[in-house]
Amino acid sequence: MAAIALLESGHDVEIYERSQFKSEVGAAISTPPNSARVLNYYGFDFERARATTAEKYLYYDDPNNIDKTRMVTCTDYTPRYGAPWLFFHRIDLHNELKVLATEPTPTRRSVARLNLGVKVSDVDIDGTIHFEGDASVQKDLIIAADGIRSSFISKVVDDAPEAQHYMSMLRLMAPVEDLRDDPEVVAFFKDGLASIRISYGTMRSAVIYGCRGGSLQNIGLLYPPELAIDSEGNDLSVRDDFVYKVVEEFPKPVQSICT
Repeated sequence: MAAIALLESGHDVEIYERSQFKSEVGAAISTPPNSARVLNYYGFDFERARATTAEKYLYYDDPNNIDKTRMVTCTDYTPRYGAPWLFFHRIDLHNELKVLATEPTPTRRSVARLNLGVKVSDVDIDGTIHFEGDASVQKDLIIAADGIRSSFISKVVDDAPEAQHYMSMLRLMAPVEDLRDDPEVVAFFKDGLASIRISYGTMRSAVIYGCRGGSLQNIGLLYPPELAIDSEGNDLSVRDDFVYKVVEEFPKPVQSICT
């Protein structure tokens, strides 16, 4: 997104990407109205990216009664906030952003130069980028887009605090076609496939929403890291049956979807 914005402002942009974009799997991702407005401004093709418009939030307060829910509608987001809340498969969002950055548009002929399989080993504050193998280049501006555990944060912030997290997550993707044989799961989705569903347990939660028109359901299971450690200090998260421990307090349809 940074590359697209800089291109639209007339800058020359070059991207150095460590991966080869060959094994991107990912899960779903959501863009609330403020993000969707930015995408729309830069000409993002929502149809080609198979965006799914969120219909409502459903909160399940009673794991034994899926009909006992609290609901918040999302259908009025466009008139209220200027754009809907959208769900994407990460691959679809990523691919469309790559198209915007590396192909000309009706209003812009310049494109970003994308270098794949290039690992940046260091940067200097004078704009020098160093690569593995001793090669280097110099630029006017460097944008490091490598997340909260950035390798180069110490270049701009002294004594940068170490990133901490207090919850871990399991991610799953479930094709809806594989779920239609379970009547309880079918009932769970009776309000449609484009809503976000949230269920809470003891220090854990399940978040489920659809992408690709609802044909795929994204499941995020949040839990405290200590849940994955047994009394002998063994890491349970590497075991195939660990997911059963995480979902045991959720409604039965959620358990069925995840297991």
